[in-house]
Amino acid sequence: MGVAGLRFGEAAALQRDDIDVLHGTIRVSKSVSESHRVGHGGLVEVKSPKNGKARTVHIPRFLAGELNEHLKAFTPPDPVALVFPATNGALLRASNFCPRVLRPGLVAAGLNEVVTAHDLRHSAAAAMIAVNPNPQLIKQQLGHGSISTTFDFYSHLFPDESDKLVDALDTQWSMKQGGPPADLTPSIASIARA
Repeated sequence: MGVAGLRFGEAAALQRDDIDVLHGTIRVSKSVSESHRVGHGGLVEVKSPKNGKARTVHIPRFLAGELNEHLKAFTPPDPVALVFPATNGALLRASNFCPRVLRPGLVAAGLNEVVTAHDLRHSAAAAMIAVNPNPQLIKQQLGHGSISTTFDFYSHLFPDESDKLVDALDTQWSMKQGGPPADLTPSIASIARA
């Protein structure tokens, strides 16, 4: 969640065959959903991801190595075995994971214990923007339904590249030897320059 940007439910639904450590990818095709509606008694079910579309998330080599070690040590060889099951082997619930695993881990590491599982996803997004501010790529990694979602949540993190834009436009303009083609009337050329 903190590196690849998966939602908690997506991580909880991962099966062995969803992870390709050789190619450094995770196939996100399902998500664990926990209902807290009255009368449903904390029903847990597997659904499609939030936007309804499967995606392939590319992961760095260090994470592929960590996942490979985890698979060898904790995940049965069955292709549909859960990668991160609850202690009883069932689907992991956010309502149990946060108080029993995440918060104690944060305290043990000396970190702020109010960090949520979803905060890890935001940290991953911030790290992705810091190393590669390509919004389309980040949208795909995070599984956002539209690029506007990515910008709505993270636009403040993208670097201000106004100077690069203006310099590139200056360079492009000077390479064209004074602007638009000569066949434009002067009034249109003036408008185009503006």
